[in-house]
Amino acid sequence: METTLDLRTLAVVLMLISFALSAVMIYVWRSSKTYDGFGWWTAGTTAAAVTFLVSGAIGQSYPIFTATLASAAGTGSLLTAYLGIRRFFGRSMPYRRVFLLWVTCTAIPPVFMFVIPDPIVRITLVSMIVAFITGASALEFRTAGDSESRRVYIVAGLSYGMFSAWMIIRSILNVQIPGLFSSNAGQAWTMAVYIVYNVFWTFNYLILNNLRLREELEKAKSELELQATTDFLTGVPNDRSFFDIGHREFMRAVRFRYPLSVVMMDLDGFKFINDKFGHAQGDLVLKSAVSSCTNKLRSSDTLARLGGDEFAIILAFTTAENARIVAEVLREAVANSDSGSAARVTASFGVAEISDNDSDIKTVLDRADKNLYEAKRLGRNRVIGVASEITISELVEVK
Repeated sequence: METTLDLRTLAVVLMLISFALSAVMIYVWRSSKTYDGFGWWTAGTTAAAVTFLVSGAIGQSYPIFTATLASAAGTGSLLTAYLGIRRFFGRSMPYRRVFLLWVTCTAIPPVFMFVIPDPIVRITLVSMIVAFITGASALEFRTAGDSESRRVYIVAGLSYGMFSAWMIIRSILNVQIPGLFSSNAGQAWTMAVYIVYNVFWTFNYLILNNLRLREELEKAKSELELQATTDFLTGVPNDRSFFDIGHREFMRAVRFRYPLSVVMMDLDGFKFINDKFGHAQGDLVLKSAVSSCTNKLRSSDTLARLGGDEFAIILAFTTAENARIVAEVLREAVANSDSGSAARVTASFGVAEISDNDSDIKTVLDRADKNLYEAKRLGRNRVIGVASEITISELVEVK
């Protein structure tokens, strides 16, 4: 007994499934955050539902009309999905070529039903064109991304590629073994395979949109974190970030018993520069001084702006004596910095190293701050550090 799929019954079932998918896509499109291309995908899913709706009427009063409309809706659904993929990835939209391809597919049924009444050729041509469209869609997912997005792209591309392969196989079977695949049976099985892929593609669209939404949220989160921890003018960490980093470095230095020093830096006469040259020039001086210091520091060092023209530097694995040498290098760098303006600036520095009397990074910073103001009092443009303070590294040597 030959087992066949009733085309109209199948079309009704597939139509209901497809309209349900279309309703989901429309709801997400209208009520949620969606990205370029999602509207095209929604239109494609809706066109697929129309395809099955019309397919159920094939063979009724107006076969030429229903066959032509089904072909137009079916290829239209795939072409709009293809355009949606290109729009999603920000690529150019080949409207003219797509339109010509759609017109060609729409013209095939009437031509091969009346002018050249050959169903095998008609099915073969439509199958090859559909294979071309879905194959082109598969290639659109070749774009690179991070590991997670790349997996999603690979799965989506494979789904289109496998459907393209199915359509090629179908066209070959129709040409080489006509008895195995009559036009009606081939159409029925193709519709069944199509709805499976249509469901899969709909979920792909939702996943792709959700992936883009999550990437956008992660980017926004990173930008907010950067704004919260970075000084907007100079680009170095702000006071909040300084104390977070300082706390971690302090606890690590205490635990592993290695030296850590803090350097306070304050630009000399910066208020006078702002008053004489204006705040715009003052900002240039600040950025120039920071750039000069950053170029002299290690990647493991932390230069942060605490506010105004006051900066702090965390130097891990650095004794007070070595920190004074670093501060001298920075003092010369600031004095020789060129902001592109007539305004010139120098800086004063205070140095302190952690000791067993320190409870946190703030106590070290306070001592460095006192040394900074001593440098200011003694005439500015100099480095002051208390060489006699008992440090953790020295205590380790005594013990």
